[in-house]
Amino acid sequence: MRIEEILSELSFQGRKCTKDCGGHTAGYAYAMQKKRVTPCTSTSPSFNNGCEIANDQIKRGKITSPKVRNDLGKFTQNPSKQKPVIAR
Repeated sequence: MRIEEILSELSFQGRKCTKDCGGHTAGYAYAMQKKRVTPCTSTSPSFNNGCEIANDQIKRGKITSPKVRNDLGKFTQNPSKQKPVIAR
């Protein structure tokens, strides 16, 4: 794999995502809002991935702020211009 391909892939906390990683971000925010391990049962696989990342951090007691690698290969704290929608 070429370095350009690696840097151009979007990722959220090390997991590959598409578009703006909005699903991962929303799932992560949802689980972190609960402040406890939360079932990840959405119909969206990307939402569930973000939720699982948060659950893993909660279980380990080591919570890190979400980092997303954008299409330029740079890490950003908030991948989208809009706040993630939190499922209720």
